[in-house]
Amino acid sequence: MNKNIKNESYKIIQSNGFTLFKHNSLWGCIIKNKVVIPPVYNCLGGIFKGKYLQAKLGEKYGLIDTSNNIIIPFIYDFVDVRILDECGGEIFIAEKAGKCGIIDINENILIPFEYYDIDFDSK
Repeated sequence: MNKNIKNESYKIIQSNGFTLFKHNSLWGCIIKNKVVIPPVYNCLGGIFKGKYLQAKLGEKYGLIDTSNNIIIPFIYDFVDVRILDECGGEIFIAEKAGKCGIIDINENILIPFEYYDIDFDSK
C-alpha cells in the first residue's frame, strides 16, 4: 500500500517498507526509521528486489543500493529497472545518446545501444 504525505517542506511516499522523502527538491530514503540515503538525488524510484533503486543525479540516471552505493554509474539518459523483477535476472533497459540497449548489473552490454525503443514480453 502506498501512502503519500505532503507538508510545506517534505513529501513522503511509503511503499513496501521503503519511505522515499523529498526535502528541498531532492529525494532520499528511509528504511526502518533510519535515513539510509540522504536527500541528494533529483529523483528516486523503481525499488527492485528490495535492494536496488533507480536514481537520477543531475540529468543522468543510475542505480544505487539501499546503502547508497552506486551500482551503475550516472551516465544514462534513462534506466528502466522494471526488467530486473519481471525477467528474474539483474538486467535492465538503459538509454544512452538517444539509443536503447540492455545491460546487466555489472554494466556488461547484453544488447548494444542501437535501438530507438526496446520493450519486452514477460509472458
